[in-house]
Amino acid sequence: MIRPDISKWAETVDFDQMATQTDGVIIRAGQGGWVDRYFYEHMNEAEGKLKRGVYWYWDSRYKPANQAALLAEFLKEYTLELRVWLDFEENYGGAYGKWEHMVTFLQEVKRLLPQYEVGVYTGYYWWLDRVPEISHQYFEDSPLWIAWYVDNIDHVLIPQPWTEITMWQFTESGDGKLYGLNPLVKRAIDLNEVFIDVSEPLPPVEPPVEPPIEPPVEPIDEPTVSGKLLFGMNLRTSPVVNDTNQIGFLFKHEEVKGKLVPEGANSW
Repeated sequence: MIRPDISKWAETVDFDQMATQTDGVIIRAGQGGWVDRYFYEHMNEAEGKLKRGVYWYWDSRYKPANQAALLAEFLKEYTLELRVWLDFEENYGGAYGKWEHMVTFLQEVKRLLPQYEVGVYTGYYWWLDRVPEISHQYFEDSPLWIAWYVDNIDHVLIPQPWTEITMWQFTESGDGKLYGLNPLVKRAIDLNEVFIDVSEPLPPVEPPVEPPIEPPVEPIDEPTVSGKLLFGMNLRTSPVVNDTNQIGFLFKHEEVKGKLVPEGANSW
């Protein structure tokens, strides 16, 4: 069984065409501190045509609990037919990049979304480099979605603690037009082979293994200001407004704290 995964890079998708090739799709919900720009369009347009699962791109620059809360918030108006996947592959070097933070994120997502199976997407060598054996007990009950671009599944290595692959991303160069993408926007599409589908009904939810204490992040001793926002706003890496420099979103009435910049300073 082949199912694609899509994100904002696909933009508008012809899901009627996609439904001629597959029964389901995995849609990116967001990353770090923001929703994928096409998440709601993709979810709404695919409804009734395809089974829908989602994935969240883990970002070590954002607190684990905040990322889990955002994912749950974005999903509250939907009922998924497939799994929720947590995408572990980033290399931002953020303050929350330790394996303990990953465990916190995983278990908080399971707590907030107990109605869904929650799986792990990763690459073999990334996992070996970032996740030590001491942490394996916290991940072993989660399905594995692994990325490895080869023609033969027998060449794919399985990282511990898993012994089987639930889903295999075998290419990022699938025929996008065949799966409903506009070739003027994006020609290629990620394709995945599903080996273990969602069970019906979903397995009963078991209490998660008690997570380790999240390691503290060293505070920065700088003057700050704090308060509540009067309106929502985008977070960007520079004053230039475009799609590539947005790194997050703050909601109305959200409490914020920031660095105090002297009047007249060359900042924004």
